[in-house]
Amino acid sequence: MALASVLSAPPSIPVAPAVWDRNPARRAASVVPMRRAEPFEPRAIVHMIHPDEEVAMGVARSWQASGVGSQVYPDMDAFVGTEAAREPGCLIVHVPFAHADMLDLLVDHPGWSGELPMIVTADRVDLRTAVRAMKAGVIDFFQTPCDDRDLGAAVASAIRVDRARRDAEARTAGLRARFDTLTRREREVMALVTRGLLNKQVAGHLNLSEITVKVHRGSAMRKMEARTLADLVRMADMLDEGDLRVEP
Repeated sequence: MALASVLSAPPSIPVAPAVWDRNPARRAASVVPMRRAEPFEPRAIVHMIHPDEEVAMGVARSWQASGVGSQVYPDMDAFVGTEAAREPGCLIVHVPFAHADMLDLLVDHPGWSGELPMIVTADRVDLRTAVRAMKAGVIDFFQTPCDDRDLGAAVASAIRVDRARRDAEARTAGLRARFDTLTRREREVMALVTRGLLNKQVAGHLNLSEITVKVHRGSAMRKMEARTLADLVRMADMLDEGDLRVEP
């Protein structure tokens, strides 16, 4: 499977051995030098659930040759028993003809977080399998055998989606940490000014002087690292509605 045409490459991360490979020599041999897939996350990994070990390892080697880390699993239990979602990447699930319920088993599995973007390959594409895939939230669906360039492009897109999600979560976490430093009054003032109230209106609502409102507003903007009111409004939109609740 020649994926190098889609996933470009330059320098070096290891790939984890197959979960099902119990042979120490083969396990060690499966950890090979990796090239970095740019412009993707340096440690992006393609996770693959496939019941056929030989096929799965062959596909994994193709991803490795293309500069992307790869980890294969024989079944859902092996996958969800890991901490795969900690690393950026995506999940490919192969649905054999005789196991059309695999997606249901994955989605219903208590250990499945649903965070990694999922791509499905199937021996047969029918309406039932397609509906299951959509309910599972897959971002792409292929019938095997599929064109390696199309699959490679889907993986590239999935990794970008996962990176964007992680970046958004990191920004939200930073925003949340800054918001937690605000006093109760600063939060109330922030809530009201970001709803469009003038300082005078905020003062009347909170029974404060207008000067005191200006002080709290300035302090909130400094702590939130908002340069303008528009910045503060965008930040408020990213927080939970309950965070900016003002008691009557």
